[in-house]
Order: sequence, then structure tokens, then C-alpha cells
Amino acid sequence: HDVARDATGAFRSRSSKIWDPHPEYELNVFGIRMHIKLSHDGEFIHKDMKVTHFFPNETLRKPEDHEESRWLQGCYYKGSVVGDAQSNVRVSLCEG
Repeated sequence: HDVARDATGAFRSRSSKIWDPHPEYELNVFGIRMHIKLSHDGEFIHKDMKVTHFFPNETLRKPEDHEESRWLQGCYYKGSVVGDAQSNVRVSLCEG
């Protein structure tokens, strides 16, 4: 079947919901054409992940239920390269 392509560059914005739970991509990598099938991986980032930002003059620790943690849980996908049973793909589709 046809592989869906996203005209926006295939990345999610912070405000979007999971727009496709099973995206597929065709890539040319080092001259090899690869067809990648993915599925949403909501467990890659633990729901209780703690985020700490270190700056030159301060350290900012965000609360466990902060918006960034919930947003990150929707970014990660796992899958494989079609025709390669040994392949394993993990990617973030958020902001590159």
C-alpha cells in the first residue's frame, strides 16, 4: 500500500495530539531505500520522569506532572525496517 507522507516535514508540534498512531516513512540512507513502519511508544518516557534544567546561575526542577513530561510521552515511536527482521527503530517525531 502507499506510504503516507506529511507535507509539514513529518514532525509533531507541541500542541498536536497523536496524529497517526502507525506512521510509515520511506528514507534513502547511504543510497539504500528503507521503508520504516512505526507505532506509538507511550512507555519510552516514564510517566514520573523528572526534568531538571541546569543554567549557569540556577537549577530549575519541574514538578512531576508538568506539561513537558506529558507532551514528551506522545513523541516517541518504535518499529522496524520492512524486510529486515533484525532491525529495531526508535525515533522522536517531535521538533526533530
